[in-house]
Amino acid sequence: MGELNFWFSMIFGIVLLYLLTKIMIKPARICFILLGKAFIGALILLALNTMVNFFFDFQIAINFITALTVGFLGLPGIIMITAVMVLLI
Repeated sequence: MGELNFWFSMIFGIVLLYLLTKIMIKPARICFILLGKAFIGALILLALNTMVNFFFDFQIAINFITALTVGFLGLPGIIMITAVMVLLI
């Protein structure tokens, strides 16, 4: 009987581990996608700030929100953030 309990607990543990990894994969994937897009957006903003600051005295702050906006929206995100900065300053 002791050996049977051991095998049942091993199978139960393996099934539980499988279910937990299936549940945790999707949120981890979403986090990695968000971080990747934020990183790309930050690189775009850094390049844009470097080029624009050479000709004009204008910089866009690089933070997580602006980086995500540019990372997700691309050029429309840059235009939107620039318009907000011009209207608020």
